[in-house]
Amino acid sequence: MTHNGNRNGKVREDLLRQSQDMRDKLVRTVERLDGRRHDAFDVRKQLERHLKQFAIAGGLVILGAAASSAFVMYRLMTTERRRSRARWRLAKDVWRHPDRELRAQRGSFGSEVARSVAFSIATSLLAAPLRRALRGLR
Repeated sequence: MTHNGNRNGKVREDLLRQSQDMRDKLVRTVERLDGRRHDAFDVRKQLERHLKQFAIAGGLVILGAAASSAFVMYRLMTTERRRSRARWRLAKDVWRHPDRELRAQRGSFGSEVARSVAFSIATSLLAAPLRRALRGLR
């Protein structure tokens, strides 16, 4: 019986040691995860870690804004020239083809009917909820 008691005592000690080792390992893992979480939400560390990417993104934003404003300025500065060319093109077309109409060409009859029906359906679908909402305000 003492022999079994010693064996059970050793097994118990081994299990206690293993459980303590597992707890220690778990505590270390939780501490590492907490440190990583702290680093992930630390703005200064993230800025230091990703400074190159932030600089590239900022440069691209500035470059895009500069290119957009340059394009807009170019369009504004050449508006009169483009309008003049368009007028001359229109005059040339009228001179070459006086029988053509200058108004915008409409689509085929079928497409015009489909567009009209779709517009009527959309108006009807939007009008019903609007009427209900207006009745609710009264």
